Amino acid sequence: MRTLFHDYVWIMVLLVCPAGGGARAEDTAAPPPAISDGSAVPAATNAVAPAAPAHTSGTQLFWNLRWDNGLQYELGSSRRLSLLKERHPDADVEPYHGRIGLKLQFDAADYLTGSGAEKIPNEDGVRRARLYTTGSFFLAVPAFYKVEAEVANGAFYVRETYVSLADLPLFRTLKIGYFKAPMTLEGYTSAGDTLFLERAAPVEAFGPGIVFGVQPAGVSADQRLTWAFGWFADGGQQDVSESSKSLTRAIGRVTWLPLYAPEPGQTRLVHLGASTQFMFSEQGVAEYRSRPESYFAPRVVDTECLDAKTALSGGLELAAEQGPWSVQSELLVASVNRVEAADLLFYGFYVAGSWLLTGENRPYNQTMGAFGRVEPSRKFSLRDGTFGAWELVARISHLDLDDGDVQGGRLSLATVGLNGYLTSRLKIMCDYAFGHLNHGANDGSLRILGGRVQYEF
Repeated sequence: MRTLFHDYVWIMVLLVCPAGGGARAEDTAAPPPAISDGSAVPAATNAVAPAAPAHTSGTQLFWNLRWDNGLQYELGSSRRLSLLKERHPDADVEPYHGRIGLKLQFDAADYLTGSGAEKIPNEDGVRRARLYTTGSFFLAVPAFYKVEAEVANGAFYVRETYVSLADLPLFRTLKIGYFKAPMTLEGYTSAGDTLFLERAAPVEAFGPGIVFGVQPAGVSADQRLTWAFGWFADGGQQDVSESSKSLTRAIGRVTWLPLYAPEPGQTRLVHLGASTQFMFSEQGVAEYRSRPESYFAPRVVDTECLDAKTALSGGLELAAEQGPWSVQSELLVASVNRVEAADLLFYGFYVAGSWLLTGENRPYNQTMGAFGRVEPSRKFSLRDGTFGAWELVARISHLDLDDGDVQGGRLSLATVGLNGYLTSRLKIMCDYAFGHLNHGANDGSLRILGGRVQYEF
């Protein structure tokens, strides 16, 4: 690859070598400091600098900063805490506390096309650079917040920015703001925790991505059943999602675990899920498009703008895990009710599998109904002779955006990959995809070799 090896060597030297001394203290998360008398608890012993003492003013305000796998902060007022404890004596009242973090992904990709498919130039660069803050506070009920901004391939995006209220009657949370809509298993999985460099083409084509909305959500007492439904409006500029425009959308998702047996290294589960999106507007525009599962490539299939009264899309999810083995699959369908033309139907599916060679499990978040981040049982350390967790992955996908007089194109891909989880924060990925594109004159074979270095704190 043109620059992949050179760039990766330098990044690995910078990021891996500091981890060579074994597991670092900041790899282990610590709870936020508790406040009892209006004074901040001293910083944890793993701080990278001497602990900053609590600062108190005449109005009894306090704040504290410390480093613990990210910059942790805390601020509040002893008077406010006292009043809240009086009003809510049985509640776990805490000050405002949170963390500031960074997510960085550096990608490189080489493309080879044939049999008439348009040439795609090789590319490398920053795939994602996200700066975010998350935290919690108490306001009659526990509240959580997130503010996130991203630079992706030179463009700026406002990402998830919301407040979520917890422990409400009838449902677990009420989320308000700009956030990821509850649709599809792979779409609900964090971009840093997916099996492949990019989500499958059908998920990009039909998934709503991040939108403005209000969403109540809940979970059953045994955490086997989750549900989330929301009322949404179009969001801002997005780098990966369907491109329809409408006045409003209703989106919902339900998941169920008919089997869940969590055991260290031998977790067994079966996940079932369904999601739907109903988009309506008198002057709505429906559009579905996708890249060939590589971000630096153009969108090679595209229905372009379709005048639509309504559009209904839905998906079915199936996933299973047995120890280090897992498989997941989704079927997605979109129906468009056009203003002055025949209705249209588009569809896509994928099947993906994973084998963690070092024996770990893919963790499953029962409150979200989605897979989480793999934690290596032995972090990368040259001194100790350990090399983290390693995973083989494979996926096939198909997306069909042809129907009637609309020829948006068809895309079929098969991908194999290798993922290395060197620490809880450092991950490397390599994917090789091959397949076929059929979109008018752009008809031919595709071969894509891509890699990523990912670092988060």
